[in-house]
Amino acid sequence: MTHSPLKPLKRFGQNFLIDPNIKRKIVAAVHPETGDRILEIGPGDGALTFELARAAGRVYAVEIDKKRCACLSSRAADIPRITLVCADVLKFDLEKFLLREGVDRVRVVSNLPYYITTPVIAYLFERINLIEDIFLTVQKEVAQRLVARPGDPSYGSLSCFVDYYCEADVLFTIAPACFRPKPKVDSAFVRFRPRRDRLERLHLRSEEGFFRVIRTSFGQRRKTLRASLARMLGRASLEQLGADELLERRPQTVSVQEFAGLSNRIFESARP
Repeated sequence: MTHSPLKPLKRFGQNFLIDPNIKRKIVAAVHPETGDRILEIGPGDGALTFELARAAGRVYAVEIDKKRCACLSSRAADIPRITLVCADVLKFDLEKFLLREGVDRVRVVSNLPYYITTPVIAYLFERINLIEDIFLTVQKEVAQRLVARPGDPSYGSLSCFVDYYCEADVLFTIAPACFRPKPKVDSAFVRFRPRRDRLERLHLRSEEGFFRVIRTSFGQRRKTLRASLARMLGRASLEQLGADELLERRPQTVSVQEFAGLSNRIFESARP
């Protein structure tokens, strides 16, 4: 596939995949099949779009760059399996779009601009019931945070957020030379498989309370949970929880299951 004459735009954080071996690895990992509907975020020059469309039932490619949209649109004009949407994905009404298309769930594939990685992941998780699975190319360092476990140096609130919604694993790393222009860091290709039983798995009483406890705890990650949560709960509420070994630990050692148990106890103690 020839390169687009359009230059990558810095304001959109564009780094285009140019390595044919990595393209093949990505398509093999996604393993699109005839019945699949794939949402591709930021198709850019279409490096993956046309490959995915060869095997999938349909590819919905959402691109923010209007000039690239026009360029891709003309190249995909004779390929009915590709639907191009010129939009900012963070403002895209996925539910309404899929309803109109008569589709229950999509598979998501994206070589993400690094600066919007976290907002896009949050956007997708908020719509997780519309999603079959997710495959993202992200900065290697971010990938380590996404899949980190308690005790890992990279473990933080993002790791907990991911673990709540999905099973995530790094499939392979990608060198800077595989992109145009070359990023200054290595990348990694990550797969996310949604947990359909997430509420039952953790027996959460309040999802909002659970996230608040995690964010507050990691807001001062060098402090113990007791010290971090003191301001949020107030001394009286904290004393109600009593002597608890968990409250004396630092957040990077606490699992999602333990955070869930703690947030449930906080929720119960706050009830009149």
